[in-house]
Amino acid sequence: MNVVDIAGLVKGAAEGQGLGNAFLSHINACDAIFHLCRAFEDPDVTHVEGEVDPVRDLSIISEELRLKDEEKLMINLDKLEKLVTRGGDKKSKPEYETLLKIKDVLTEEKKHIRFADWSAHDIEVLNKYLFLTSKPCIYLVNLSDKDFIRKKNKWLPKIKEWVDKNDPGAPIIPFSGAYEHQLAELETDADRKAYEEEHKCGSVLDKIITTGYKALQLEYFFTAGPDEVKAWTIQKATKAPQAAGRIHTDFEKGFIMAEVMHYADFKEEGSEAAAKAAGKYRQQGRNYVVEDGDIIFFKFNAGAGLKDAKKNSAGGIDFKIKTIELRGKKIKLQIWDTAGQERFHTITTSYYRGAMGIMLVYDITNEKSFDNIVKWLRNIDEHANEDVEKMILGNKCDMADKRAVRKERGENIAREHDIRFMETSAKANTNIELAFRELAEAILDKIAGKETTDNPDRVVVNRSTGERLPAYKACCT
Repeated sequence: MNVVDIAGLVKGAAEGQGLGNAFLSHINACDAIFHLCRAFEDPDVTHVEGEVDPVRDLSIISEELRLKDEEKLMINLDKLEKLVTRGGDKKSKPEYETLLKIKDVLTEEKKHIRFADWSAHDIEVLNKYLFLTSKPCIYLVNLSDKDFIRKKNKWLPKIKEWVDKNDPGAPIIPFSGAYEHQLAELETDADRKAYEEEHKCGSVLDKIITTGYKALQLEYFFTAGPDEVKAWTIQKATKAPQAAGRIHTDFEKGFIMAEVMHYADFKEEGSEAAAKAAGKYRQQGRNYVVEDGDIIFFKFNAGAGLKDAKKNSAGGIDFKIKTIELRGKKIKLQIWDTAGQERFHTITTSYYRGAMGIMLVYDITNEKSFDNIVKWLRNIDEHANEDVEKMILGNKCDMADKRAVRKERGENIAREHDIRFMETSAKANTNIELAFRELAEAILDKIAGKETTDNPDRVVVNRSTGERLPAYKACCT
């Protein structure tokens, strides 16, 4: 949220007095208004009207905004009237009729636009013209530090009375610029906390910011990785796929699901594992409406939205769910292709949690992709379950003439980490089926004897660009 400090407005500004049109044009560029009114006496700070009277100031500014909207309306209404009544422009008629409704509100009822009821079409027209009185308003009452600390001021009841009459429901936030300045001048958090405790009064800047967010219909959701937490701003009523799109458009295009827990639940339970155990960690689909304070882990199909199939993810394997026959059973593999891209690093490492198998895929024609394998192995050791099965795949083995990484190097790194290895070709369909079968076999061996409730049995395979596999076993191509 960007807050712009605009110089004070005086009576007659709509007709050009004071900063006049320049002031009003600045407000026009904003989405909401923090209406700051002075309620403190200070002989060193003069008032343009000669004396402090915040109720009078509120009335002046409110009327100047209405008059400026009225002026803007009449100019545009006159243009449309010529098109509709004289020119017979039928397309412009609905817009013209909406402006006539706005005229009744502004000039006849002398009210601000935001207080009237509008249809969906009317709102489209209002969004086009961005009238000043259509913007939500938050009233900030600037008190002396003495009044703020003792929580008393003679103007506060009168200001509340004015707001209740002229802008019912609008928030009023008393604060003190002098007090906030004193806090800001202190060097350490400990000093600021001591100052607040001494005066039994705290800063209200956080309240001002969060109230501004609410007025703009904005909210936060969070994504979290091992070394980073990020807050993302969205409009209220945003659904999960569109929220994912705030991180990256690929997340929205390939959206599969959102794993969600609310911050309040996370704080109450103390950890993600505890929140899961308490049933407060949920899987949500496309129609989930994101709530303020949600902590979300998005799962998406990394290949979705890619126009060029050749640009597909590392192994070229675009499975989302793959079912194979193994030992007389149907095994369903759910595959999350994390693509290994650095821009998704925080999200990628989150996919390792709970994965039963991970394939690390490198490109045998690309030395850099092979060099990344060691880093991805380190990340997996750090973030995945200890018993996760791992496998390394050297992809594009059909392109021997362009080989940059010898097969022995892949075998050596797999042997060093005691995990499986084979070379594959997505294009020629070489060893793809075998790789999945071997990984599934290793997982089944590990969970043998455990009860399963899924039918068919469910095995999750996690995959990334430079992806990994289980106990060393080389396979020729």
